Amino acid sequence: MMLPHTLSHPYAQFQKHRKAGEWSRAANYLLDFFEAGVQYVSIVLLGMLRDEVLATGNSCGENTKKVVAKIDGKRPLSMGDWCNDILPPLVKEIAAVMPDHPLSISLSGVVGKKRNIFLGSKAEKSIVQVRNEYKGHSTTLSETIYAEVVEMLLPRAEEWIAALRPLEGYV
Repeated sequence: MMLPHTLSHPYAQFQKHRKAGEWSRAANYLLDFFEAGVQYVSIVLLGMLRDEVLATGNSCGENTKKVVAKIDGKRPLSMGDWCNDILPPLVKEIAAVMPDHPLSISLSGVVGKKRNIFLGSKAEKSIVQVRNEYKGHSTTLSETIYAEVVEMLLPRAEEWIAALRPLEGYV
């Protein structure tokens, strides 16, 4: 799959280091892929919603207004901001405004009411929690632990990759 370089580069590096058994590097690149992905997709959705407003003359929805206020009101934005307060409301908004758009459909399956791969569940840690525990704040752990992190996140990475398919060729 050909994703924009912002997304394809960290994922390719993850795959390279995973294949080589370099688990700390693989885990770091996988977390970079999630972080870049949530930010990139959020910006794409904001652009799509802006284009829709300009094309229809309608005003933007409440979710978009809240997201823009969040972005305008806080610098720098944390990974938690992107995963909790920015991407989910934008996915909800795009589903309401453009329900048949391929990106709207695919994202609703991974960042929707029933499932949000970034927030986790009782059985799995959130991506933000994993990032903070295993990468953030100058954390250094054993290669065995990083291998476990990769295995823990791999199913969600595969779901995220599948959800990003509509971005193939998008620049």
